[in-house]
Amino acid sequence: MARNADLLAGALGANGDALASGTTARVEVATRNGFASGWTVRPLSGALNGGTSTVSAINDAGAAVVLWRAPAHSVYSSVRATPSGAWRTLVVPSGTTARGNDGFFTPSAAVNAKGQATVVWAAHEQLGWTVRSAFRSGTNAIWRATPALALTPAPRSVMVRTNADGDAIAAWSTAGSGSTVYVALRAAHKAWGPATAIGQGSALGAPPSVSIAPNGRVAVAFAFDATSDVTQSQVKLATGSALTGQITAPATIASGISPSIAINSSGALAAAWAVSDSTFTNVTQDAAVAPNGTTWTTPQMLGTVGSGSELNFGTVALAESGRAFAAWSVHIGPGWYSATGASAGADGVWTKFLDTTAGSPTGITLALDRPGDALALTHFDTRFVPIQFGTTAYSYDGAQRVTHAQWVWLHSVFIPAHFAPALRATVWTSLTSNPSAALALVTRYDRAPQVTHAQWVWLNSVFIPAHFAPALRATVWTSLTSNPSAALALVTRYAPARIR
Repeated sequence: MARNADLLAGALGANGDALASGTTARVEVATRNGFASGWTVRPLSGALNGGTSTVSAINDAGAAVVLWRAPAHSVYSSVRATPSGAWRTLVVPSGTTARGNDGFFTPSAAVNAKGQATVVWAAHEQLGWTVRSAFRSGTNAIWRATPALALTPAPRSVMVRTNADGDAIAAWSTAGSGSTVYVALRAAHKAWGPATAIGQGSALGAPPSVSIAPNGRVAVAFAFDATSDVTQSQVKLATGSALTGQITAPATIASGISPSIAINSSGALAAAWAVSDSTFTNVTQDAAVAPNGTTWTTPQMLGTVGSGSELNFGTVALAESGRAFAAWSVHIGPGWYSATGASAGADGVWTKFLDTTAGSPTGITLALDRPGDALALTHFDTRFVPIQFGTTAYSYDGAQRVTHAQWVWLHSVFIPAHFAPALRATVWTSLTSNPSAALALVTRYDRAPQVTHAQWVWLNSVFIPAHFAPALRATVWTSLTSNPSAALALVTRYAPARIR
């Protein structure tokens, strides 16, 4: 398959089913069925007359949709009803002609359990900026337009998001030193509520960040700075509900700039933001979580950016399980970038699951499913790093499952030194004689080929296969629990999968 697209618009369904779409010369999609399966890439369009972004969505049954818009054209979609179903192209009602490449800005799409799909996007049209949206009532239905939202006052930057039920949020900031942040909400496919001014924004030009949960809870984060002194900037947060149309007055949660926010159905929150000195010489990427929606954990510095480098500000995502993910990239020098991802539980302790350096101008994008699994996509630019090229997928599996099909991805057996030699030999023999039932302390697929005490808190539970004799099972359990800092583990890290 020719490398015609950067496949960075990801979507993740049950058990690792996933897709990633992108476009450069044409629109393409990569799909996989399960965490351990390979990726298959196929084109969804012919050659395009200009670049555009794509957006992807999938449900747990495998119904999926990819949407895009080429300049001077309508929005198009390619849809499938099942994981093995054929992809077919449908036109999406798109409103009036958009200006240049601004016809499909910050698109968001979702598919619910019934196969109904929603897409929302912002478009710069002849009469100004408008939020457009469309809805499919099932896997065999056409797209129908839903009420639009004219963005007034005119925005400098805008963000929109939808959930699978069609609830949606739009937030935008106006231009100028006296920038104001506005929010509009809608319940499932109904008319938008009025634009509400929620606070003064950033004179530095950073857009607001928005998030919407499956049940319609919403969150908006933005930076407020009364002056151009970046050290005085504050991260503001407002929450509410698309169902009621209500949103709170913003409150300060940290000092910083360029925040990203995520909310789930319980009201838990995750946030990431940057902290800088007055000259942008030293910048850090920080993050925290609020499991109850109000009390934040101590912010943790996830990474630093030194002089001569630039932070491509991070993004954060939050699963329904409460597990949070953050990703960020750093422009180290001409044609050279680093890309990093980290995960945290309710205690707000972040651990890295991805840390790579390559020519990657697009950083990392994240996609989650409800249980807390994650798909991280990054692109290696062949112009700068000819050995590492194309899109690479990193998987984080939050579930306890070690199957024979996954065995090929597992790296090595680690048996701690405190186990007696006879026990080590017995365990090794039992493992290698029946690798389809692996002895594993489930390591949530972090990238390290060892289990340290610091990582112990993230591990789910001990899984000792049934084919172990009762006496051996008892001995192993006693040895593990007596010294948990050196866990018996089959390291269950999925190797990064190069899509192409």
